Amino acid sequence: MREHIEKSLRWLKKLFIDRGYSKRISRELKLEIEASEILLKLSVALHDLGKSNTIFQLNVKRGFMGHEIYSGYLVERILKECYKFDNYIVRIIGSAVSLHHHTQIRRQIKGDFKMFPPCESMIKEILSLEGIPCEARWPAFVSREKINYWFDEMRNFFRKSMNLRRVYLFLFPIMICDNLAASSREGYPSILSRFLQSSYSKHGRWKTT
Repeated sequence: MREHIEKSLRWLKKLFIDRGYSKRISRELKLEIEASEILLKLSVALHDLGKSNTIFQLNVKRGFMGHEIYSGYLVERILKECYKFDNYIVRIIGSAVSLHHHTQIRRQIKGDFKMFPPCESMIKEILSLEGIPCEARWPAFVSREKINYWFDEMRNFFRKSMNLRRVYLFLFPIMICDNLAASSREGYPSILSRFLQSSYSKHGRWKTT
């Protein structure tokens, strides 16, 4: 999990931050560029936070079904309670994180979330190294009913056209970095990864106008 987060962040820097993508977010959301960059880093670093559920960590062979929904809920809480972003911004990021596996949009989770403490410590260490430390305690337990209720609210938010565009400003880099980091971990690039790397290598920076 640590390796995947770190690789995702390296891809984020290479493909988005170093190419001026934060400026686009800054203009769209009327944020300072620094705040936009922090949101990008947090969205990518925390996109798999739901995998820190104890039920996953004690039996990783069972897979991580529904982790993106846990992740979206937790990211909203953390961005609001630790980093003090407003409700609209955290809903955009939470939506993007929960949708990074598009095929699961109609899913509901079937279990509660219980934080596996070593995962919290590890991810907080990475955030500190990225210059965005979080000292606040993260949610230790959240009921599945609460998370499913949040997910229903998020889907209603996501369906509005203005919100949809802004969610995709973050969903796009999350999905790209997630895919590239995962393919390198598996030891061979997927067709999508090869296409992305080939396409992006032809451009010096993201178009920000």
